[in-house]
Order: sequence, then C-alpha cells, then structure tokens
Amino acid sequence: MNSELRETGFSQTNVAVAQTGNENPTTQIQKETGVDISGLLPGKIAKVAPENLYPDPGPFPDELLQVPGFIAEYMNLSLGTAPYPNMVLSLGGGLTFLSLMVGRIYKSRGGLHPNIYWISLADSGTGKEHARQVNKFLALKAGMLEFVGDNFASGEGLEDAMYMTKKRLFMVDEMDTLFNSMRQKDARAEGIMQRLLSFYSSVNSYYAMRAKAKKDNESFGGFIINPYLVLYGTALPKYFYAALEERVLENGLIPRTLIADAGDRGKHGDPKDMFLSPKMAEMLKVMRDKTDEGGNLTCENPNLRYILETKDAEKQLEEDRDYCDAQVDFFRDKKQLAAQVLWSRAHEKACKLAMLYAASENVYDPLVSATAVTWARALVAYLTKRMLYMADTYSYVDAFDRDCKKALKVIQDNDGMCQHSVLSRAVRRPVDYLRKLTSTLAGRDLIAEVIISPQEGSGRPGRYYKLLK
Repeated sequence: MNSELRETGFSQTNVAVAQTGNENPTTQIQKETGVDISGLLPGKIAKVAPENLYPDPGPFPDELLQVPGFIAEYMNLSLGTAPYPNMVLSLGGGLTFLSLMVGRIYKSRGGLHPNIYWISLADSGTGKEHARQVNKFLALKAGMLEFVGDNFASGEGLEDAMYMTKKRLFMVDEMDTLFNSMRQKDARAEGIMQRLLSFYSSVNSYYAMRAKAKKDNESFGGFIINPYLVLYGTALPKYFYAALEERVLENGLIPRTLIADAGDRGKHGDPKDMFLSPKMAEMLKVMRDKTDEGGNLTCENPNLRYILETKDAEKQLEEDRDYCDAQVDFFRDKKQLAAQVLWSRAHEKACKLAMLYAASENVYDPLVSATAVTWARALVAYLTKRMLYMADTYSYVDAFDRDCKKALKVIQDNDGMCQHSVLSRAVRRPVDYLRKLTSTLAGRDLIAEVIISPQEGSGRPGRYYKLLK
C-alpha cells in the first residue's frame, strides 16, 4: 500500500483511502485496498497514548448476583412479581432491606455495623419502583412499617424520623436532585448531607440531637444510641453522574455509598401477586425476634451481638485491606483525590457487605466465611471501578468540560474513531467552539485528528478523530 503516514501540527495522520460515509476508516481501507492497517494506526498512536486510570470494568458480573439464603428468597419474590425483572435492582433492594432487619442487632469485632447506603441507577421504565414496593410489602409482613420511609424534606426532618424509631430505611427516588442541590451549595441540601454523614459515622456510638429537638423529662431525649440509617436511592445514570463534581465526590457521602448501574431494560416478565413464602416468613420472624430480645429498653440501648469471622475470612479481610491501601497510595501518587477517597472507604464497605452475606446465609447464627468476603471484595472492587469510570466520563466542572466529555463519549461510541461531521451533529456547537473542543482534547493527548486522503480520482480528504485513551 503506497500510503504515507506522517504527523502534522495537530497529531494528524494521512492515509490514502476512498471515503465511504461514516464507516470505520480502517474497515474502509481494507475494503478498498485489500490491506488491513488495523495494527498499524493504533501502534503509531499508542506511543503517545496517556495512561488510562479509569478503564470500563464492563457490565455487572452475573456471579455477584448470587447470595444464598434470605437474598436468594428476596430475589425470587422480586423477580417473580416485577413487570420488567432486573436482578441488579432486586439485589440493591434486598441488601438494604436485610440491612434494616439486622440493624442494631449485630456488629463486627472492629465496631462496624452492616448499615449501607445504596443507589441503583437505571433509566426510566427499567423498574426502579418495584424494589421499593417489595420492601414495603416485607416491612408490612414483618410488622416493621414504621421503620420504612419514602423521603425526607430536610435534615431536621431526617433527625426527627430517626429519633422516633432509632433505625430506619429510607427509599429515595431521583437522588441526582439532591446532589445537584449540593453543587449549587444549597443550605437545605447541605443540611441533609451533613446528617447523612453523621448518622452513618455515629452508628457505633451515639448521635446528639439538635437543641430544639430535645424533650423534657426524657432520659434519652437528647441522644440516639447506635442510630442506624439505611438508604436505598434510585436515579437516572446520566443525570446522576452529571450532578457529581469534585467537591461532591470528595465530601465523604459518595465514598460511603455503593452505586450500581442496573443496565438496560430487560424483557418483560409474567408478574404474579406478591406472596410471602413459608421460608421467607420464617426468616423475617427470626430477625424480628432478635430485634425484640432484651425487653423494652432495647429500643433505646440495643443489645448488640458480634458477627465473627472464620480464620480464612480474617486472612482475606487482611488481604483486602492491603489491596485497598495500595489503591489509595497509587491514586495519591497520581494526584487523583476523588479516586483516593473512594478507595479509602472500599475496605469498610467490603466488611459491611460480608456481614450482610453472612446474615443472609444463616439468619439464625451468622458467621462471616471466606466465601462471604470473596463476594464482598469482588462487589466493592467492581462498583468502585465502575463508579470511577462513569464519573470520569460524565461528571464535569463547567459547561465546557461537560462538552469535552460529551465529545469523548461520541468518539468512543463510534468504535473509538469518529468522522468530523458525526461529531459536529452530536455536539451541536458552532464551528469555532467545536474546534476549541477538539484542540483542547488533542492538547490533553486524549484524541488525535486523522486525515484520510482519497485515492486518485474524485473526493476530498475526510477528517476523523481517534480516541487515544
């Protein structure tokens, strides 16, 4: 092939080829000339490609959806009654409901409690509401309706609700609006965030109520001993990540939260009416009875038990701590504070999930096994990597940064090499503005412009942008 590869002022590469619509350029070249250059162009460009710190870990692994015992029964109930069954949404709903049921009953020897904040991301019509309906149904059957709430309008309202029941599961839709409010430094959102952080962190001690919430002649009126808050939120993926900026990513709430992308809408199911199986009824009764053990004062000062670990589980937890610490050090060296903060909380989340796996596996006498830790480690590692990839793709500092990331996503969606006209139609910005975008991305070594010249005859050179990351 008598083509000449050379780089010009904008990292351009000239390749002789006939231009045919929006087809991938390497495919065009092979079709027109019979020569496959797929190994040539990437090799040329790879020399200047920057390190990809946040690769896409791919879709949710199927093996992480398998949890024996209570969660398995919950999944059967949820998937069998959903108009559009979704296993990731069901897993999030099941883990948060189980967390509520074992709250203020168990803790680890290190003082961790199995309280979790979980946000499920799914597009409209995927079935985000169904997990909330299942949780309300189970709360009704377990006699725990007062422990479940739909929303809170303010930090003070959240405080008052927690004061009444000491532990509670809140199921909040459109979580992106809360984070959007925080971006704008809204006082109400700041108050909610502060309380969410405080309740999460004070679960092993106590929470001091605001002064005007105290009641006279009540010995425990000013404090909540071992406040136990569980959060199950849902949001649209695109808007949720767009609501995240560095300040939000680093403020402490996001690093403490498990965020799972439920994927696309699946095939419709054949929903049945909700029915409590005998096995599920028995497990709910066992957990509810443990909550009531210790008499009337248990509500104020709970009688906590330890969930112990096997020797193999202890070893795996030590390995996980070392792995997470190594990730923290790596991203500290790369000056990536958001990633550093996320990994700093990863081990804690793995410990909490391992406790929930144990409680699901055996509601009578939970024991954290090596299998429980393996599952928890894998789940947290996947969710953390996915979170970093999605935040890197969608979160932005300002409107220009948003458009830069949109341009990168368009190029990525076109197999990593996109024609100029396709990018222009997708971004919908003036010519000068688009030139500024592409020049900025090229200056950051994120893309390279590729000029594909026509063979002898008619036609004009085609301009493409190739992803370097």
